[in-house]
Amino acid sequence: MRRERAVWIGAIAAVRTPAVIIWRFRHERVCVTWSLVAGSLAFGSAAGVAQEVAKLPPSGTTHFTTYFSVHPAHVVEMVEDSSITVAELVGITVNPDGEPYFDNMVVRCLVSIRVVKGEQELYGACKETDKDGDSTSTTFDSKAHYFIGGTGKYQGITGEAPFTVESLPSPGDGRGALIIPHEVTWKIE
Repeated sequence: MRRERAVWIGAIAAVRTPAVIIWRFRHERVCVTWSLVAGSLAFGSAAGVAQEVAKLPPSGTTHFTTYFSVHPAHVVEMVEDSSITVAELVGITVNPDGEPYFDNMVVRCLVSIRVVKGEQELYGACKETDKDGDSTSTTFDSKAHYFIGGTGKYQGITGEAPFTVESLPSPGDGRGALIIPHEVTWKIE
């Protein structure tokens, strides 16, 4: 109820002076942040331990699906059904097997999509970061992701993750949306 009131007051104040709404928004964010800090201290570190991502086994196989928003940055249209596009993909992963590995990771990729006379090739790289701040780095082509290393629990990771791509309707603004299921096999060396 208080938040609704603050939003309405802020909206009215914004009509008169934008500085008031900005101050109220920042003040509200600070209060929420301090409330979260106080709550964390009050409940101790047990909640933090529960949130930690499980240690990755030295080797294994699992599945994960990445849900991406695609933003084409640059496109060069050429002759004879040929083009090159550079795009940024941002998304999250979900492990449908219920395992904690490769689950709820934030993913950012850059991809080059080259089409020559209708034949398409993909080349790109991604960084996947988990809740602990540990990350993997991959390169990919039209068939699979290839681990080139990682930090924290992923340090020394090798392996690959073949994938398929399902395109979703565009959310507008020239953007795309993709669902990309992977079957990942890894080894920590």
